[in-house]
Amino acid sequence: MNIYLPALTEGWKLFFPDFDPSLVNPDGTYKYMTSAIASVHSVFNIINTVMFIGFIPFFANFLEKHIGDGKKTDRDHFTHLEFKEKATPFTAIERTRQEILRTDKHVKNMLTELKLALTLKKKPNKKEREKAIKYVFDREEIIDDVQKEITSFLTTILSDQISSETAKECRMQLRLIDEYESVSDDIVDVLKLHLRLRNHAIKLSKAQRNELLGLHDVVTAYFDQVHAGLVNGQGDYLNSIRKRSNEINEEVRTLRDTHWQRLSEEQVEPLISTT
Repeated sequence: MNIYLPALTEGWKLFFPDFDPSLVNPDGTYKYMTSAIASVHSVFNIINTVMFIGFIPFFANFLEKHIGDGKKTDRDHFTHLEFKEKATPFTAIERTRQEILRTDKHVKNMLTELKLALTLKKKPNKKEREKAIKYVFDREEIIDDVQKEITSFLTTILSDQISSETAKECRMQLRLIDEYESVSDDIVDVLKLHLRLRNHAIKLSKAQRNELLGLHDVVTAYFDQVHAGLVNGQGDYLNSIRKRSNEINEEVRTLRDTHWQRLSEEQVEPLISTT
């Protein structure tokens, strides 16, 4: 008790001038022993809290990084589909449709980021370019897992007794998500080839660069056309996108022929010819 009372005597007297910590009960105990102990503990806890409250974020980040809490991360589950929830087939396929539209948006973003990765110069846009490259690779991995989830979900629906119209819609959505996943793979392949050239310090000529970026713009515009049809309904849009698809294929063949003609007329880096 002789440790507690001196520590609080001066402080208590500031607020209570008549406070006398030396008062003793008839049984020989200090009159203010209980309140003194409680006060010391309270002051100690308050001071510690004030001192360490600013370090809480650092401690939390350290523990999450090195220990973790065993919970699933966002990368463990990507879609809003609840596989155990009971729902009508119509409601279920409408929800998968919304997930496919989200994937459509992500693929469009990949096309945008791909162009940034192809066009941004190393200086002074190194951070922005590396951020775009990372986005494309990360998003492709996510879309792979989204495809698996949607495919599993739709396959479960198809295994039940459903109408022929619902089954047709499920199969159409399965093809759609497979196509989106394939497009994301193609975007990554283009980026890998670009990085391959960059790692070997090989640059495309101005003509080659313009051809590549021009084709990118054509494909992006086609993607927007497909998106519009997907959102607004089919109508005559299938015929128009098939026509545009054939036109793009013809443009690609023309660019390929131009590339081979260039190889026969001038000296080109072997890596460019294979890329």
